[in-house]
This record gives sequence, structure tokens and C-alpha cells, in this order.
Amino acid sequence: MLTRKQAIKLLKKAGCRDNVIQHCIAVSKLATEIAKKAKENRFPVDIKLVEIGALLHDIGRSSTHTIKHWNIGSEILKDFSLPANLTRFAEVHAGTKISAEDAKRLGIKEKDYYPKTIEEKIVAYADKLTKVRFSRKNQKWKFIFYEDISHEISKLKKKKDLSDEQKNRIINDLIMLENEVLSLIKFKKLPYTSLN
Repeated sequence: MLTRKQAIKLLKKAGCRDNVIQHCIAVSKLATEIAKKAKENRFPVDIKLVEIGALLHDIGRSSTHTIKHWNIGSEILKDFSLPANLTRFAEVHAGTKISAEDAKRLGIKEKDYYPKTIEEKIVAYADKLTKVRFSRKNQKWKFIFYEDISHEISKLKKKKDLSDEQKNRIINDLIMLENEVLSLIKFKKLPYTSLN
């Protein structure tokens, strides 16, 4: 397994910008904390896999910031001869199912993009809760962690390039993902359950 330092080095070697690298570091930090809590609750989670998978999940953003970064990221990781359990993080970190029809329309490979393993789900969830900003005043990166995915749902509802049906499907996927991860760390279900 790669070390944290080696994973960050791969992000740089692939050509990721500082903001992407800082985002990956922030996601890794939150995902690792969630994984540790899940492990405390006796769930069989590989904390090191979560840490490194989270660091590498957005490596495809070295080439594009479109949805195609999922496939590109997976290919980059394969080119670095990394195993499938790491390359999948690049493809499944969105945390939502993509139909064959949607994949074709979006210009990505037709395959299953929903996270399957505990580790993949934790990273996908942490990715939805994490944002980074650069403070010009302090010349430092600031990590922002949201309490839940409600901000992500608000953004989705405003998207004009998705039908209401697509929005509802994605929102349902994200709520399901959130509930699965929260059950690992023994938090209660969050108060929103409807799409109103």
C-alpha cells in the first residue's frame, strides 16, 4: 500500500493543481476520521485504504474538471500500476448511480459508478462534505467540513442541465449513501428524508 507521502507525490506527478491536492488531503482527513469511528464500532474497514483512496480519488482532475475525470482518474491510477481497489475510488466517488443512457449522454464509460465497499462509501460521503479555500490574507488553505449533505442537495436542485427525475434519483442516492455511512458511525438519521 502506498504511503500518504507517495500518494500526494502521485497527485503532483499527474499534474494536479494545489487546490485539487488540498481538496484530496481534506477528504482524506475526514474520511479517515469516519473510518476510525466505524472501526471503533466493529465494522471491518481498512483505514489505510480509505486514507489513500481518498487522497487519490480526484487525480483525474489533473486533466479535466468535467465528469470525465472519473474515468481519466481510474486510467491514470492504472497507468501507475495501482490495484483495482484503489483505481475504483476515482470512478465511484460521486456516490450516485449513473444509468447506461446517462453515461452515454455524458460521454463516460457505461458501467456501475455506485460505491460498493465500506471504504468506497466513506470516501464518496467525505467528498460531499468537504470544501477548501485559499486565504490570500493568511496565505494558507482552509478546510471546510459540512455537517451533512443538505448543501449538496441544494446545489443539485438548482442545476438546469438535469431533469427533475435525474435530480431526484441523484438526491435519493446521496441520502442513501449518507444513511449508510452514518449507520457505520452510529449517528442518527438526519432529519430530511423527503424531496420536497
